[in-house]
Amino acid sequence: MNQALEIIECHKSAFSQQLYIAKEYNLPVIIHSRGAFNDALNILDKADVDWKKVIFHCFSESKIEMRQLNERGARGSFTGILTYKKNDHLREAIIHQGIENIILETDCPYLSPETKRGLENEPGNLPIIGYYLARFIDCEIEKIAEWSYVNAMNFYDI
Repeated sequence: MNQALEIIECHKSAFSQQLYIAKEYNLPVIIHSRGAFNDALNILDKADVDWKKVIFHCFSESKIEMRQLNERGARGSFTGILTYKKNDHLREAIIHQGIENIILETDCPYLSPETKRGLENEPGNLPIIGYYLARFIDCEIEKIAEWSYVNAMNFYDI
Protein backbone atom coordinates (compact mmCIF):
# COMPACT_ATOMS: atom_id res chain seq x y z
CA MET A 1 0.00 0.00 0.00
CA ASN A 2 1.40 3.41 -0.87
CA GLN A 3 1.92 6.07 1.77
CA ALA A 4 -1.06 8.23 0.73
CA LEU A 5 -3.47 5.28 1.05
CA GLU A 6 -1.96 4.37 4.43
CA ILE A 7 -2.56 7.92 5.65
CA ILE A 8 -6.17 7.85 4.41
CA GLU A 9 -6.80 4.53 6.16
CA CYS A 10 -5.26 5.94 9.34
CA HIS A 11 -7.60 8.95 9.15
CA LYS A 12 -10.61 6.70 8.61
CA SER A 13 -9.66 4.57 11.60
CA ALA A 14 -9.13 7.61 13.83
CA PHE A 15 -12.48 9.04 12.69
CA SER A 16 -14.24 5.77 13.54
CA GLN A 17 -12.69 5.80 17.00
CA GLN A 18 -13.76 9.40 17.56
CA LEU A 19 -17.31 8.50 16.56
CA TYR A 20 -17.27 5.62 19.03
CA ILE A 21 -16.29 8.05 21.80
CA ALA A 22 -18.93 10.58 20.72
CA LYS A 23 -21.61 7.89 20.77
CA GLU A 24 -20.48 6.54 24.15
CA TYR A 25 -20.62 10.00 25.76
CA ASN A 26 -23.59 11.32 23.75
CA LEU A 27 -21.52 14.13 22.23
CA PRO A 28 -22.23 16.16 19.10
CA VAL A 29 -20.24 15.28 16.00
CA ILE A 30 -18.86 18.17 13.97
CA ILE A 31 -17.33 17.18 10.65
CA HIS A 32 -15.21 19.25 8.31
CA SER A 33 -15.12 17.11 5.20
CA ARG A 34 -13.23 18.35 2.18
CA GLY A 35 -13.33 15.99 -0.76
CA ALA A 36 -14.34 13.09 1.48
CA PHE A 37 -18.11 13.46 1.87
CA ASN A 38 -18.97 9.91 0.78
CA ASP A 39 -16.22 8.38 2.93
CA ALA A 40 -17.44 10.37 5.93
CA LEU A 41 -21.04 9.34 5.30
CA ASN A 42 -20.10 5.65 5.01
CA ILE A 43 -18.12 5.74 8.25
CA LEU A 44 -20.93 7.57 10.04
CA ASP A 45 -23.48 5.02 8.80
CA LYS A 46 -21.37 2.18 10.18
CA ALA A 47 -20.85 3.97 13.50
CA ASP A 48 -24.60 4.11 14.15
CA VAL A 49 -24.41 7.59 15.65
CA ASP A 50 -27.39 9.75 16.54
CA TRP A 51 -27.71 11.68 13.28
CA LYS A 52 -29.47 14.56 15.02
CA LYS A 53 -26.12 15.19 16.72
CA VAL A 54 -24.19 15.37 13.41
CA ILE A 55 -23.35 18.58 11.60
CA PHE A 56 -21.17 19.02 8.54
CA HIS A 57 -19.40 22.23 9.51
CA CYS A 58 -18.42 24.60 6.71
CA PHE A 59 -20.76 22.78 4.35
CA SER A 60 -19.48 23.10 0.79
CA GLU A 61 -21.41 20.41 -1.09
CA SER A 62 -24.60 20.58 -3.15
CA LYS A 63 -28.27 19.96 -2.43
CA ILE A 64 -27.73 16.28 -3.35
CA GLU A 65 -25.39 15.80 -0.39
CA MET A 66 -27.62 17.97 1.78
CA ARG A 67 -30.52 15.66 0.97
CA GLN A 68 -28.42 12.69 2.10
CA LEU A 69 -27.70 14.42 5.41
CA ASN A 70 -31.27 15.54 5.96
CA GLU A 71 -32.66 12.07 5.24
CA ARG A 72 -30.51 10.80 8.10
CA GLY A 73 -31.41 13.66 10.43
CA ALA A 74 -28.13 15.60 10.13
CA ARG A 75 -27.54 19.11 8.83
CA GLY A 76 -24.88 21.41 7.46
CA SER A 77 -23.69 24.75 8.77
CA PHE A 78 -22.71 27.59 6.46
CA THR A 79 -19.85 30.09 6.36
CA GLY A 80 -18.94 33.17 4.34
CA ILE A 81 -18.52 31.07 1.21
CA LEU A 82 -22.32 31.20 1.00
CA THR A 83 -21.85 34.79 -0.22
CA TYR A 84 -19.40 33.98 -3.04
CA LYS A 85 -20.86 34.61 -6.49
CA LYS A 86 -19.90 31.18 -7.87
CA ASN A 87 -21.53 29.22 -5.04
CA ASP A 88 -25.09 28.87 -6.30
CA HIS A 89 -24.91 25.20 -5.28
CA LEU A 90 -24.54 26.25 -1.62
CA ARG A 91 -27.51 28.57 -1.79
CA GLU A 92 -29.54 25.70 -3.28
CA ALA A 93 -28.31 23.42 -0.49
CA ILE A 94 -29.28 25.81 2.30
CA ILE A 95 -32.75 26.24 0.82
CA HIS A 96 -33.08 22.46 0.49
CA GLN A 97 -32.09 22.03 4.14
CA GLY A 98 -34.74 24.54 5.14
CA ILE A 99 -33.98 28.02 6.34
CA GLU A 100 -35.60 27.22 9.68
CA ASN A 101 -32.80 24.64 10.21
CA ILE A 102 -29.84 26.91 9.49
CA ILE A 103 -26.74 27.38 11.53
CA LEU A 104 -24.42 30.12 10.32
CA GLU A 105 -20.76 30.24 11.30
CA THR A 106 -17.58 32.07 10.38
CA ASP A 107 -14.85 29.37 10.39
CA CYS A 108 -12.41 32.00 11.67
CA PRO A 109 -9.85 33.00 10.61
CA TYR A 110 -10.74 31.68 7.15
CA LEU A 111 -13.53 32.04 4.60
CA SER A 112 -14.54 35.63 5.11
CA PRO A 113 -17.73 36.73 3.35
CA GLU A 114 -17.40 38.24 -0.13
CA THR A 115 -17.24 41.85 1.08
CA LYS A 116 -14.29 40.95 3.35
CA ARG A 117 -12.70 38.35 1.10
CA GLY A 118 -8.94 38.21 1.46
CA LEU A 119 -9.07 39.54 5.01
CA GLU A 120 -8.85 37.49 8.19
CA ASN A 121 -12.31 36.33 9.19
CA GLU A 122 -13.70 37.11 12.64
CA PRO A 123 -16.94 36.54 14.59
CA GLY A 124 -18.02 40.11 13.84
CA ASN A 125 -18.51 39.05 10.20
CA LEU A 126 -21.34 36.67 11.05
CA PRO A 127 -24.02 39.37 10.54
CA ILE A 128 -22.71 39.92 7.00
CA ILE A 129 -23.50 36.28 6.19
CA GLY A 130 -26.91 36.63 7.84
CA TYR A 131 -27.74 39.84 5.93
CA TYR A 132 -26.71 38.20 2.68
CA LEU A 133 -28.94 35.19 3.33
CA ALA A 134 -31.84 37.40 4.42
CA ARG A 135 -31.65 39.36 1.16
CA PHE A 136 -31.26 36.17 -0.88
CA ILE A 137 -34.40 34.53 0.52
CA ASP A 138 -36.29 37.78 1.17
CA CYS A 139 -36.57 37.25 4.90
CA GLU A 140 -36.09 39.50 7.92
CA ILE A 141 -32.55 39.40 9.29
CA GLU A 142 -34.00 38.94 12.78
CA LYS A 143 -35.53 35.62 11.70
CA ILE A 144 -32.22 34.43 10.26
CA ALA A 145 -30.41 35.41 13.47
CA GLU A 146 -33.04 33.75 15.65
CA TRP A 147 -33.06 30.49 13.70
CA SER A 148 -29.27 30.27 13.59
CA TYR A 149 -28.92 31.06 17.29
CA VAL A 150 -31.65 28.69 18.49
CA ASN A 151 -30.45 25.87 16.23
CA ALA A 152 -26.84 26.24 17.41
CA MET A 153 -27.90 26.32 21.07
CA ASN A 154 -30.08 23.23 20.60
CA PHE A 155 -27.43 21.35 18.62
CA TYR A 156 -24.77 21.95 21.27
CA ASP A 157 -27.31 21.38 24.07
CA ILE A 158 -26.59 24.77 25.63
